[in-house]
Amino acid sequence: MTEELARGAGNRLVPGWAEVDVEAHKLGGLTGRAFKVTSKGRPGEAYCARIFEDPLQHQIIIPASHTLAAQGLTPAVVGADSEAIVTKFVSSGALNPSTALEIQSASRLGSFTASLHRIPIEANAVERPKALPADLFILAQPLQESAVPEFPYEVVKVELELLEQQLPNRIGGSFSTSLVWTHGDFHLLNILENHLAAARNKTKLQVIDVQYCGARPATTDIAYLFVSLSMIKHKYPTLEWRQTFAQAYLEAMKLPQDETSVEDLLWSVECEAPYQFAWMIIAMYELCFHKEGDGSKSYDAEYVKNLRKAWEVIPLMRTAIVDGKDDEGRKHEIVQHGACVAELRHRHPVIMFFYQNLCHIQ
Repeated sequence: MTEELARGAGNRLVPGWAEVDVEAHKLGGLTGRAFKVTSKGRPGEAYCARIFEDPLQHQIIIPASHTLAAQGLTPAVVGADSEAIVTKFVSSGALNPSTALEIQSASRLGSFTASLHRIPIEANAVERPKALPADLFILAQPLQESAVPEFPYEVVKVELELLEQQLPNRIGGSFSTSLVWTHGDFHLLNILENHLAAARNKTKLQVIDVQYCGARPATTDIAYLFVSLSMIKHKYPTLEWRQTFAQAYLEAMKLPQDETSVEDLLWSVECEAPYQFAWMIIAMYELCFHKEGDGSKSYDAEYVKNLRKAWEVIPLMRTAIVDGKDDEGRKHEIVQHGACVAELRHRHPVIMFFYQNLCHIQ
């Protein structure tokens, strides 16, 4: 059914495609409702048709897409209505994870993040924050409803309550409280490299999946990017990488780039990281379920166990930040190593010595 909708969107929204036989190729992603649309009658042209999952989604995605496209930060919008949006298709695809932790990528991603955050908040049509504790309680409801023994809802509920009590309204300074335009789901798979037709061997970065665009602190996007990098690469970005990112970000935002400013930004990001890590695990939890032929649901128990293990990182991060907020030396250590590693260094120094020397953890 969704492929038929994608064909219909191509015929409806791409100029001159009426009555043209359109082939829809399903793209990857969490929802499976985005399609590469091509035409047999017009070879060489390709578009992306995204089918809206609920009646209100178009009220967020369409205005956000137009705003970002006007800045060159997302593929150009060809057409949209209440059922679908069609954009230009970016052939080069997502940013390469294998090079994401290289220093040059840090500078590039820092500047690109700032280009998103410089968009005036007034341009945002719908405010839909996602990373506040109250929102995380709502998002965690599937854990309560499914009640799988490998990852009890009570474990999540207790930690979210502690986050709300101990890290209220973010404690990371101005970067954690002042609002900017944010993407809201800012990870590598949502960042594309678009090859520029006019400049051979050159690319520019663009974002997709803009349904969470909204006014939030800048640290929500940055912390989510850092956390997602650690999940994809199994290693938290190094201090040098994060400093390079911060310097490029601050420069593009026309803010001071001195050592104090860089450390302030990175501290704010660490204060935000537990929220974003919690969001990521809760979102990934829903992916473990799949429908059987009889309509019932089953789940991957091993996958859920791994998420439960990953959840144990959040209390470590929270404890480190709470202990470090009034201790400049501890705060500096957290910025250097990341909140989780900084806490492990205090709890298990022998284990951390082993990891640092044999596993090359920063």
